[in-house]
Amino acid sequence: MSAVRRTFAVGVVMLAGAAVAAVAAQAVTESVHVVVTGGPLAGTYDATAVKGGCSTGANGPGSWGNAFSNVKAGPKEIGALSLIVPDAKAAAAGTKQFMMQLRFGSILQQNVAYTIETRPAEKSQQGEGTVKVADGGATGKVTIDGKTKDGIGIAATIDCKSITRMGK
Repeated sequence: MSAVRRTFAVGVVMLAGAAVAAVAAQAVTESVHVVVTGGPLAGTYDATAVKGGCSTGANGPGSWGNAFSNVKAGPKEIGALSLIVPDAKAAAAGTKQFMMQLRFGSILQQNVAYTIETRPAEKSQQGEGTVKVADGGATGKVTIDGKTKDGIGIAATIDCKSITRMGK
């Protein structure tokens, strides 16, 4: 093989490697599907993220969490979906103890937020609902069905493409 062909072949391999790395770096970590009933933002919303996602142990041993965010979200797009479930094992069958906050628009600006907070240790209880966590090991699925203190219905599904596991 001539030096020119060898240089060309190496260049092609490097470009292909860079393309694969770029795709891998942008792999979706989670997708969310949310149905809001009532209020000015009633409707169905879908979003994906390439950063953040689902985790265990970040909020104490046995906990489950989610940190979806999109700083570029428009005013009628999901900007953040945060979730803390103190006991993921109890949530396998469904639990009423969790915190969920759904925000519309960029998290860098003032925006609409819907919150459900039912954890007993928290002082500002608001809303009600149930969360279920299906921990599949490498992946997971979370369903949330609840209402805010103002009666806004939130039905959400989080499809975790990967899970960050912290602690033991």
